[in-house]
Formats: sequence, C-alpha cells, structure tokens
Amino acid sequence: MDAGESTLNALRLLTSCQETMLGEGRVICIDAMLPPMGNTGSAPSRMLDLEMLVAITGKERTEDQWRRLYEAAGLRISKITPLQDNFGASIVEGVKRE
Repeated sequence: MDAGESTLNALRLLTSCQETMLGEGRVICIDAMLPPMGNTGSAPSRMLDLEMLVAITGKERTEDQWRRLYEAAGLRISKITPLQDNFGASIVEGVKRE
C-alpha cells in the first residue's frame, strides 16, 4: 500500500461514516496537522509524517488536504481544534455537506 492508497482508504472510511450518519451526526478525526506547504515549522509532525510514509505507508495532512478529503467524502469541516501537544495534533470535526 502506498500513500495514495492510504488516502483512498481514508476516503472510503469517511464516505462510509457520512452515508450512515443520522440527524446531526459528526465525524471526528484526531491527527497531527501539518503546517501549509512551504512552512518549515513543526519539525515533530513532519518527522512523524516521514515515519508514517516509511513504516505504515500512511501520511499526515495539511488543513487544506483535510478539507479536500472531507469534501470528497460528502462532508464539510465544521471545526478544527488544535491540541497542545508536541506533534501539532488537532481534532478535525465534520458534518454532512448541505
């Protein structure tokens, strides 16, 4: 599995969640959020991204990449809550797109 396949798996999972959501259901993902491309900050999250690519063929995402992933799954991000940790983790909350 490569990083592209990892994204497809994430898309399938989020789409499945969206399709089974009832009422005002929410999808919540907790993961490191990379700074925008070109920003050289956040070394721990970038190192985690490299480790994921090599060890488990996963990946970390920027906010823009999270938004595109949720959008493709029929969701919209309603809230992003940064956590105060060493890896730049955030809670990414989504709802059904209207």
